[in-house]
Amino acid sequence: MKRDKLSDPNTILQKAEKILRKKNPSGSLPLSETEMAKLIHKLELQNEELRLRDNTLVQITDNVPACIALVNPELKYTFVNSIYESFFGRKKQDIIGKRVIDVIGAEAFERALPNIVRAQAGETITFDNHLLNARGEDRIIQTTYEPFFRKDKIIGLLILVIDITDRKHSEQLLNQSEEKYKLLFP
Repeated sequence: MKRDKLSDPNTILQKAEKILRKKNPSGSLPLSETEMAKLIHKLELQNEELRLRDNTLVQITDNVPACIALVNPELKYTFVNSIYESFFGRKKQDIIGKRVIDVIGAEAFERALPNIVRAQAGETITFDNHLLNARGEDRIIQTTYEPFFRKDKIIGLLILVIDITDRKHSEQLLNQSEEKYKLLFP
């Protein structure tokens, strides 16, 4: 396996030594080269574990049949799953960093804003809304805003969006059928 310079233990060790020597005026290292190598190896294993966890979470969120996103307190996207990409017909890199209003549109944002404010205050909110998808179709969606915490502080909102258009149309047809039935058989 080919190593790049950043993952090469010798390069990392040299950089670590340089940093430690700058911080220690006597020039002596507080750790031996062997101890430092062990520490660096441990950190590399932890980084690999984090990469695997990240990859697992991306695979899970990309296979949930719903749009999933995370926005920061300024309502800029920090994460979206592949379903979110597909719904809006935009690549992740074209959504990340953008404001919610710029992705979902001003009208949908205006309808959602009171719920966003409540969620930013710590409340979990679920509501129905309308959005245009990538094909310009008006879709009825059920949206949940869940406050996203770090150390008891809200650092954003987790957004879950489910397209319920077909279900709503089925409910409408059922209601119309029931009304006709009531007229025929009072």
